[in-house]
Amino acid sequence: MKYSTGFDRDFIFYLRMRKKFNFSGDHLRDKNGEILIVPFLKNGADGKHAFFVYESTGKVLPTKHPLLFFSLLKTKASANFHVKELYSSDRAKGFLCRVELEEIYDEINPPQWFIDSVEKWTIKHLESC
Repeated sequence: MKYSTGFDRDFIFYLRMRKKFNFSGDHLRDKNGEILIVPFLKNGADGKHAFFVYESTGKVLPTKHPLLFFSLLKTKASANFHVKELYSSDRAKGFLCRVELEEIYDEINPPQWFIDSVEKWTIKHLESC
């Protein structure tokens, strides 16, 4: 299957960041709020396709790569946690200067949406003070 450029970019980012972004502060939950269960099936979808289907439809497919699928979801949740609760909050409070944030970006090489989201959430944190 051919995936969009954006999906491939994000998939590669999440795959690369699995060891760094591995905490989000909550259990992964499905679209109904239930704790997510990823069914294993020997001949099921591969992990990338299962992740794509979940991202586009919210459906959890049985997969032959449940650990990969789960780790991608956990990495995505952790990346969002880092954006919304760590980097942007610390920027708004003055705990993380622009130079230090740029060093983090150099280390993790995030997609542009990640950088834009940190800036957007920093503004939201500043407005809520």
